[in-house]
Amino acid sequence: MNYTWLLFDADNTLLDFNAAERVSLISALSEQGIPVDETMISTYHTINSAIWKQIETGEFDRENLNAVRFSRLSEHFGFTCDVDRMGRSFFACMEQQKQLIDGALSLCQTLAERYSLYMITNGTARIQHGRLDGTPLLDCFDGMFISQEVGAEKPSVAFFDAVAGGIPGFSPESALVIGDSLSSDIAGGIAAGIDTCWYNPSKKSCPDHITPTYTVSDYTELRRLLSV
Repeated sequence: MNYTWLLFDADNTLLDFNAAERVSLISALSEQGIPVDETMISTYHTINSAIWKQIETGEFDRENLNAVRFSRLSEHFGFTCDVDRMGRSFFACMEQQKQLIDGALSLCQTLAERYSLYMITNGTARIQHGRLDGTPLLDCFDGMFISQEVGAEKPSVAFFDAVAGGIPGFSPESALVIGDSLSSDIAGGIAAGIDTCWYNPSKKSCPDHITPTYTVSDYTELRRLLSV
């Protein structure tokens, strides 16, 4: 494999998004006196994931994200809350969450010695910068593309066109997309003519309509694949 550029997804590929989301949700709900249990956390995750799927396909405007996800959560459980305040509290807490998946920093430090690393992430710029800026992980990367700043979401061609245009000398044939999401990372990479590696720690089944170039279940397999 003669790859020059590795295009890494951030959340749940390198960053522990689930941990960050959990801490921030508990903080935002508790601030308004709303008791939190595992069922509520799981339900919020389901609601939020469904909305992000719609954002990926252009069916939903990200500007309404906070209002809708917390409104749906409150309707589901029958509590009253200040949706705007809850959204602000959630964002403020998320900005401070810098949890990495175990082994992510070591992996990227090793890969950066051989490859040029770029981060490609769907998300709110304020939150992603807050979680990454000033961290050792970001030192491993030559650049970062955040969907809100790019003006397009993965898996759109527009997003990957912006990535290609923003990397000096970029060639799709010499790049590899690495991410946990089939619908955004892998589908987007395939549409852009870039090889893909599905990071699949849960060992989920892959649907017939999408075929990653590679699949790995942990960082050890990824290291082996990339010969580091």
